[in-house]
Amino acid sequence: MNLSADWLNFTMMLVSAMLTLIIFSYIFGDHFLFHLAVALFIGVSAAIGCLTIYHSVLYPALIQPIIQDPIRGWITIAIPLLLSCLLFFKLSQRWSFMGNPSLAIMAGVGAATVVGGAIKGTLFPQIGASITQFDLQAMKAASVNPIVGLIEGGVILFGTITTLAYFHFGAHLTSEGKLQRTSWIEPLSWIGKFFIAVALGWIFSGILRAGYIAFLERVRFMIDLILDLLRVI
Repeated sequence: MNLSADWLNFTMMLVSAMLTLIIFSYIFGDHFLFHLAVALFIGVSAAIGCLTIYHSVLYPALIQPIIQDPIRGWITIAIPLLLSCLLFFKLSQRWSFMGNPSLAIMAGVGAATVVGGAIKGTLFPQIGASITQFDLQAMKAASVNPIVGLIEGGVILFGTITTLAYFHFGAHLTSEGKLQRTSWIEPLSWIGKFFIAVALGWIFSGILRAGYIAFLERVRFMIDLILDLLRVI
């Protein structure tokens, strides 16, 4: 039993190594094997996504209520099931208007979720973090120099204000008939560009670092596989 498990693990390692080499071979140009590996990745990802949807959404929200209590289950899922079925009318140009109510509800709920998440998850925490930077008692409890803390808080607050000013799109017509923002907004928005560039650069560096880590992990995997093969031989 252990031998079979070892051979299975060894086979999976070989397959993984072959797919890794096929992906790496793209640096020499586009070829059929690379497309095959990408298609395999997309197919496996789609299969995992379908299984996740079934086990996380369809079964607990559609099938399980009917199995546990058919009458109450059908009453519970009747409206959601009807709205879901109406979306299939979008496949037809003639009857696509039948799916508009379902699509409108999806768009409205999605927009409300995004706006609510942005306010609760970004705006309010940012305001709270900016206020906390000026809390002298918290600085003393954390053994932080108040002057340094106030300077850091001032920079964060200034960056927040200028970044928000960059996204201020209010404008008025000049005597020449051109749209122009308020005079005091323009310099703040220009400074906000700098903070946005720094933030995007930090995000990009994090993505690049994650890519390097993944690359090094694959290289280490290949090296370990080669060493294991040499031990077997």
